[in-house]
Amino acid sequence: MIHKSRYFSPDLRSVETVADVASMVVNSDGYLELARQKGPSGLHADKSSRTGLGWFKTKAGEVHSRIELADAKGVEFLMDGEVKKLAEKT
Repeated sequence: MIHKSRYFSPDLRSVETVADVASMVVNSDGYLELARQKGPSGLHADKSSRTGLGWFKTKAGEVHSRIELADAKGVEFLMDGEVKKLAEKT
């Protein structure tokens, strides 16, 4: 299952507003859990956590464009070729 945002763009060029970024963060289970644990100032001070912006596939097979922790469990980062193939199917 593919969750389409306003535009299904493999290169994420549809990110134009704060709302676009917020929609990417709201789908990020790993990043939100870290934010709950550490709070805003803890996230800012934490230099060990890395995030990535891109298309990700969950264990359930759902595909989202989002901001996610680089080492989030149960999330697979998709390469450009994989995203383009998915876009052609929709």
